[in-house]
Amino acid sequence: MISILVPFRGDGAWRDRAWAYCKARWDSLPYELVIGEDPGTGPFSVARAFNDAASRATGDVFVLYGADQLPDRDRIEWAGSQLTDHHWAALYANTAGYDQASTNAMYAGRSPDDMPLGQSVPFCTGILAVRRDSWIKFDERFVGWGCEDTAHRMALENLYGPSPEPIGTLRCLYHPGASQENFKRNAALVGEYMAAAETGTMGDLVKRLGLV
Repeated sequence: MISILVPFRGDGAWRDRAWAYCKARWDSLPYELVIGEDPGTGPFSVARAFNDAASRATGDVFVLYGADQLPDRDRIEWAGSQLTDHHWAALYANTAGYDQASTNAMYAGRSPDDMPLGQSVPFCTGILAVRRDSWIKFDERFVGWGCEDTAHRMALENLYGPSPEPIGTLRCLYHPGASQENFKRNAALVGEYMAAAETGTMGDLVKRLGLV
């Protein structure tokens, strides 16, 4: 079984609307949907929420998505099929977002396929599938927006090798950007993962941090 892990904390506005829209689509698919929580009022920790979801998931495969991202059954099934021979697989090669007008039109009933996407960027770091028996926890020192997915992917790739080559574009709904007040601190933490990758000590790092 495939478990879809989604970190989420509502904001009473745009994020709630985006998640309601996406959740309705997840509910129509044959997967276990597990919503990861980070309780409290401080900056949201995606890392803590993903770990929470993973601790409650029952599937043999974990697929990580964001609460503002459209489900894509074809890419999920492809990624799951790769895990017979790989420990993990990235789903997408690119990322693009709908603007506010297009997102509102979709909420009003227009199909996402009829709406123009913004310019794509040639990467998609955190949307990936991992075998349950290969799961590496997220580093919960990452709090607030940014970089936890980079560190997590670096750990997976360094310990298990590269992902099979992904294709396609992840589609994201519009919402106002998150605060970046903790970004510099998070980016500094990524430096530890970069150093571990360069020195061949990633296994030691994730064990020291209690991630495996």
